[in-house]
Amino acid sequence: MENGKQAGIMRRWRAAFRGYMNSDGNTAVEFGLFLPVILLVLLASVELGRYGVEMNRLTNAARAGMQYAIQGQGYAKATDWIADAVRADAGDTNKSLTVSVRSFCRCPSTNRELACTDECTLAGEDGEYAQMYVTVAVSETFEALFPLLASNPVFKMPGTYTPSVITTARVR
Repeated sequence: MENGKQAGIMRRWRAAFRGYMNSDGNTAVEFGLFLPVILLVLLASVELGRYGVEMNRLTNAARAGMQYAIQGQGYAKATDWIADAVRADAGDTNKSLTVSVRSFCRCPSTNRELACTDECTLAGEDGEYAQMYVTVAVSETFEALFPLLASNPVFKMPGTYTPSVITTARVR
């Protein structure tokens, strides 16, 4: 008898809430709720991909300038030509890259910088010519593709990016 009584209660409960149990529009509502989140993640991925491509381009350009510099001491002193090699490798025709090249010499025992024609002759130094180094620094500022992400408090991505690469190599 109890089973019959429970079945009757369940039938009345189902009849009362029949209108609320329809799930025809649930998928559309869920899609509408998650679409902004999916779009923000997609746009942030595109921005991070652009940043990665730019870092790769700057790294390769700095490497090309360094390859030019390590050909010899004469090449290492031609800082304008090294900068031109960097710009040529990056395809920088409108001079948007910031390129800084510095060649310098240093005594190995004291780590003191001096003119590249001097010898290391201070106390404790070996009296040989100083080691010659070249440093190439490359950077560029570019705008975000989607400014919406820069104003979004969730992702907090910057509106402008300034990736930079610094590389140093010993020439002699």
